Amino acid sequence: MVYKELEDAKEVFHAKCRHCYTCIKSCQVEDPKPVEAALNIIFDKPANVDSLWRCVNCHTCSYACPENLDPRSLVYLARRRFPPPPRLQVFINNILSVGAVMELNPEIEEIREACGAIKLKPAKDVVEALR
Repeated sequence: MVYKELEDAKEVFHAKCRHCYTCIKSCQVEDPKPVEAALNIIFDKPANVDSLWRCVNCHTCSYACPENLDPRSLVYLARRRFPPPPRLQVFINNILSVGAVMELNPEIEEIREACGAIKLKPAKDVVEALR
C-alpha cells in the first residue's frame, strides 16, 4: 500500500500495526534503524530523524510486516518533513553539481589515463535530469 501523505499512513498504522516490531527486526541497517524512527514519528515518540536517511530502500521491512503494511513508505514520507543531515547534504550537492556522489579526483584521472582507461566526465545528463 502506498500512502500519499504521512497523515494517511498514520491513520492506517494506528489502526493495523501490532507493534510486533518485525519490520524493525528485519531491517539490515545498523542501529538506529530508519523504520524505527519513522514509526516513532507516527506514534508520537522521540525519533532519531537523521536515521531516516540511512534507509537503503530494500523494502525488507515492508515484506516482513505480518499486517501487509508498508513501513518503507513511512520512511519516505517522513524524509519529506525532515531535511537530510549536513553530512548527507554534501553528497546531494555533489550529485546536483557533477552528477555523482563525489567529485572526480584528478589523481585518479591521471592513473586512469596512464592505464589507458577512458576519461571520466561529469554526468551532465544526470545533473540536467535532477534540475
